[in-house]
Amino acid sequence: MLDNIIFNGIKHNPPHITIKLSISVETEFISIEVKDDGVGMDESVLENLFERYYRGTNTSEKRRVRSWNEHCQSDL
Repeated sequence: MLDNIIFNGIKHNPPHITIKLSISVETEFISIEVKDDGVGMDESVLENLFERYYRGTNTSEKRRVRSWNEHCQSDL
């Protein structure tokens, strides 16, 4: 699930966004936080974010997804 959240942060935002991961260990749980400075999500997507099989974007949408290497190299 975490890889999907990070991948979607890259896929659905313009180049050069910043994605930050924070992990904190508490007494009874571990907290993982993913933040980015991208365009964000509308309310209906947020409400259904963890629903199985929910898709917040148009499935017929043809978007080219840059690979992680392409993303990193564009910053050089």
